[in-house]
Amino acid sequence: MKFPRLRQSLASTLLAGLLLAPLARAQKPEVFHALAASPDGPTQPVTLTIRSYSTRQQAEALAQALRSGGQEAMVRLLEKWDAGRIARSGNIGEEINFIRSQPTPTGRRVTMVLARNITFYEAGHEPASHRFPA
Repeated sequence: MKFPRLRQSLASTLLAGLLLAPLARAQKPEVFHALAASPDGPTQPVTLTIRSYSTRQQAEALAQALRSGGQEAMVRLLEKWDAGRIARSGNIGEEINFIRSQPTPTGRRVTMVLARNITFYEAGHEPASHRFPA
């Protein structure tokens, strides 16, 4: 090619485009601030951060894991995913492993599933979360 600078410029532009393309497609996290009601105490401010939504294939894999291997298999699969985070105000919070959004006539329904351990406090004081195995 007769124009080495043009070739170098085109190669640089192409490389920059290839490197930046994933950034352009990456979605900005959705952040929601709300009050969470607790049957064991007062309402508390929470922040929900959604980094990504789970796919239909992930939902099917989760259901299959539950059917074939029970709760333990489902938890092992959930622990591989990180879709977002939910936190009380001033707290680092908990990882949300699975998040699905489904349209409704008035907006949407967001379903979240967490694979988390029950703390010693929860086990000793038996709040509502103790009645649901992890």
